[in-house]
Amino acid sequence: METLARESEPDGRQDFERVQKARYRPARLTGLLLVLQAAGLAGLVAYELLDLSVLAQQGEVSAEVQRSVSDVASVFFVPSAVLALLAALSLVIVARRGWLLAASSQSLCLAVCLWLYSAENTPIYVYPVMISSVLIILYLNSRTVRTLFHSRQTTGGGGRRR
Repeated sequence: METLARESEPDGRQDFERVQKARYRPARLTGLLLVLQAAGLAGLVAYELLDLSVLAQQGEVSAEVQRSVSDVASVFFVPSAVLALLAALSLVIVARRGWLLAASSQSLCLAVCLWLYSAENTPIYVYPVMISSVLIILYLNSRTVRTLFHSRQTTGGGGRRR
């Protein structure tokens, strides 16, 4: 009779593992979004460099303009993509620094997009990159993600520190 009762009860360890997986799901989703954004930024840098090299070969753009625009694209978007990849890796292992790296990469990406937006000829890809950065920042600041990284410092008596 006892064995039937034990078999019918759900295993506490399996429930705990399922809860832990569900708890870390927002961090993994954020990591996936950051990897996708980093890949997109790398694609934009590659597009800019290839497009300018083709225009320079056709004689439509001088080599000086090509060098300056490619430097701008690589200098400003590459660090943001690298930070996003580091943040994604850190979020997968649920390190507290991952949230800070993700927020930093998004703020750097938004700063570059705003700078490009203020330029005379605004590239068309600025708008989707800005939208994705804002959405990732909103998701990073959502309650589910913030509570995952919230410190649970308690005193010896079991109460919360104030």
